[in-house]
Amino acid sequence: MTQEQQRKMEHAVGLDHKHPRGGRYEPYRNYYGAENDDADWEQLVAKGYAEKEVDKGGYVYYGVTEKGFEYLSKVNGFKVGIPSLELVLKPEWYDMIESGEKPEEYREITPHWRVRICRDAHSCQMREVCKANIYCHYEGGVPMKRTVVTFHRAYTKTVMKFQIEKVVVGFGREEWGAKPGVKYYVIKLGKRI
Repeated sequence: MTQEQQRKMEHAVGLDHKHPRGGRYEPYRNYYGAENDDADWEQLVAKGYAEKEVDKGGYVYYGVTEKGFEYLSKVNGFKVGIPSLELVLKPEWYDMIESGEKPEEYREITPHWRVRICRDAHSCQMREVCKANIYCHYEGGVPMKRTVVTFHRAYTKTVMKFQIEKVVVGFGREEWGAKPGVKYYVIKLGKRI
């Protein structure tokens, strides 16, 4: 990896502006925007250190992957990365997720969960509306702040981790703990880690 590629990765996660605390750096962002494909980033994507997304207008966004965070941790000498979303569940919901019966988990659309789930919590144009728990305009898919969720069985040491496939805004199923007529952040689970 070149110094310029490392610099771009550090810039994407804000490491060139902020400093670690307690031997750890949790990025407040994870993107690098460009009008066209960037050769350095394309090489990072090919090696698995970054991922690429193109918006409807053709603007290109790059983000650091878990492998990229591991690299930045190694070269900087402190942990760099976004920790998993930690959720405590009642034993019945934990057991249903563990058995595969329940492939999603719900959290209310509140400021508390907004800043933990949504990557754009501080920069979203609709954040005031979102803070008031009125509406979230990311109905089809919330830009995720985290890619892994850790479930705790009540307040015990029993845990399991899953990849987060996506987060959408919608109604949950009552048999899985959702209240009727209430919209939630619906955390769709991917593979178990």
